[in-house]
Amino acid sequence: MEKMKQNCSLEEHNEFDSTNFCPICKIFICNKLEKYHSYHSILFKNHQLFPFDKDVNEIFTGFCKIENHNLELAYFCKDHNELCCAKCFVKIKSKGNDQHINCNVCNIEDIIMRKKINLLKELSNALQSSIEKLNIILEKINKNKEEVKLDI
Repeated sequence: MEKMKQNCSLEEHNEFDSTNFCPICKIFICNKLEKYHSYHSILFKNHQLFPFDKDVNEIFTGFCKIENHNLELAYFCKDHNELCCAKCFVKIKSKGNDQHINCNVCNIEDIIMRKKINLLKELSNALQSSIEKLNIILEKINKNKEEVKLDI
């Protein structure tokens, strides 16, 4: 399989193939920019570069990997179980693409919000269950305490 290439995100360097990806900056970096991104420790101290020693398709960058899209993945096609960018979304919903015209596509932010709400509900239920168990234990302790007092 041929390795997919991604151009450098910096406009002045976009004729160069990228060698790394920075998930904090959300940019593809060519080898000419790599040293600046790596050596400026004050500006980029928490940035970890991911080298493209593998195919770009094997690295999740948060960006669409379809050629000439270079946009953030913002949508999810439930029917095909795929993340897609705005250009993919338009293509999916266009009348000329009958294959995907009826796809169920939603915004990733909606999924994230639903997941957060579900997680909070689960956490709340678990916390309530723990409180109930602690109350039962406390009642047993108080009962045992009264029995000990009577025995004394």
